[in-house]
Amino acid sequence: MKELNQVELEQVAGAGFWGDLLKGVVHAAEIVIDSAAESLKKSGVISEGTCKSIENLAHAGVNTADKAIDNCGI
Repeated sequence: MKELNQVELEQVAGAGFWGDLLKGVVHAAEIVIDSAAESLKKSGVISEGTCKSIENLAHAGVNTADKAIDNCGI
C-alpha cells in the first residue's frame, strides 16, 4: 500500500467537503426561489402555472448542478 504524502493527505481529508458545501448552497438557493415563487403566487402577482414553472426550473437547475459537482469530483 502506498504511503500518502502531505498534499495527498490534505486532499483526502478535504474530499467531499467542498462538493457538499456547494450542493448545500445550491439547495438553499432552490428553497429561496421556491419560497419567492409561492409568495408571488399567493399575492396574485404570478399564476399557479408560472409558479410551477419556476419551481420546476429551480429543481432542474439543482439536479444539473449536483451532477456537475459530482462529475468534477469535488
